[in-house]
Amino acid sequence: MRKVHPAIVTASFAVSLLLLGYWDYISGFRLSLFPLYLLLLVVVAWYLGKATTLAMSAIAAAIIMVKDSAVVPALHDFYFYWDEGTKCVLLVLTGSAVWQIRHLLTEKETTNRELRKALSEIRELRRMIPICSMCHSIRTDKGFYEKIEVYLSHLTGAELTHGICPACLRKNFSHLTRSTGPEARPAPAKSEKK
Repeated sequence: MRKVHPAIVTASFAVSLLLLGYWDYISGFRLSLFPLYLLLLVVVAWYLGKATTLAMSAIAAAIIMVKDSAVVPALHDFYFYWDEGTKCVLLVLTGSAVWQIRHLLTEKETTNRELRKALSEIRELRRMIPICSMCHSIRTDKGFYEKIEVYLSHLTGAELTHGICPACLRKNFSHLTRSTGPEARPAPAKSEKK
């Protein structure tokens, strides 16, 4: 999916805001479209940056103020400015809060992605066991080397027994295997006669 340039998105939201203001002006003072301003501002805050959100909320507050000054019959100026000031503060706070929520969620997603990557690296490192190439001792998590038998016993809880495989027996103890097998019996001496 192709990403749209932020300036185009900002301009489309500004035009939507102006159209909403015009619709609000036409509808008169009995029908308030203020929740629609908030909804539009929530969408702006979710998809655009903080500066754009604050600018859009200021534009929305100005549109509402102009519309209300032209349409709403104010009993007293104090009430008019109180109402307009409250709406302006509500717009700015809503936009800032939604932007902050979006920002925190984005940070959380980034942190979770980094944690998943680190966890996969830890799993990969866990599969590797550092072992001495000379004595075959294994380095523990504490940095000490211990015999492979002790390490495996601690890791699995199993007791290890020792023995000699046939290949090692032939390689290291060939002098013993020749004399003990049935084929290694000494031949009878030639001087003996029956």
